[in-house]
Amino acid sequence: MAAPGPSARLVGEVYDCFMQSSRKELGHLLSVLLNASAASVLERVRAEARRLGALVASTSSWQQLHCTPRILDLCFAFLRKQDLRNADAVCRRWHCACKDGAGWTALLSREPRMTKEWARELKLRRIDPARLLGITSAQVVYAAAPAESHARAHRCSAH
Repeated sequence: MAAPGPSARLVGEVYDCFMQSSRKELGHLLSVLLNASAASVLERVRAEARRLGALVASTSSWQQLHCTPRILDLCFAFLRKQDLRNADAVCRRWHCACKDGAGWTALLSREPRMTKEWARELKLRRIDPARLLGITSAQVVYAAAPAESHARAHRCSAH
């Protein structure tokens, strides 16, 4: 007789926890879960990931061993903004690296002006401004006064 599975409530709580966690927290929580899981469970998850296309089997040992997020970050650090956006669309591995800030930290560190677009990219890439490299001074550029921006946003949403 098989052991009873976890309660629906426990499964729901853990699922909600995963969905609400930051990427860093999620990595840690998944590590705990994976280390506590039986090999047969991990094999089922891997098979499902392949079926969904979330895991593409790579026969390239170089890609498996050397194409780490850190290496991608070092390579992407030389790219321009449009090139980084293109790299984001190459494959899932590169997309995840770009989503985690690969190349973007270096690019945004080179920007001498802090515009709304600069701040949006910082937020989108989840980059802590403290991680920006070599910034000794900055120029903040306001597109409009805060009250004017709010009024303009209100007019746009009314249509």
